[in-house]
Amino acid sequence: MENLLTTLLMQLAAQSPLLIACLAGMIAALALWQRSPRPAMLTLIGMAIFLVTIMARTFLSLYLFQLRHERGWSLEQFGLISAGSALALTVIQAVALGLVLAAVFTGRKPVTPPPPSNTGNS
Repeated sequence: MENLLTTLLMQLAAQSPLLIACLAGMIAALALWQRSPRPAMLTLIGMAIFLVTIMARTFLSLYLFQLRHERGWSLEQFGLISAGSALALTVIQAVALGLVLAAVFTGRKPVTPPPPSNTGNS
């Protein structure tokens, strides 16, 4: 168990740039909540989903690898289960990305073109 925990912490350390980016996005969303509540909420939810899925993917990959040995899965069985779980997590991350993209464009006012200037060059 100690070896698994050490490996998990090492894997999470390797993911630390993404984890820090997610935390920074969540902090920024909280800081801007009063000014832009809907985009902040979408950003906060999206970043939280990313954070959870990054950690879940790390834990799940190690857990599935351990199960492969315990249950005697073939490489084909392991590959199918790993691919299925990776697909599910990727779909969830796509939803999170959609929320963050929605936050970018939510509440934006359309830009009105400036009125034509009369410079006398008619």
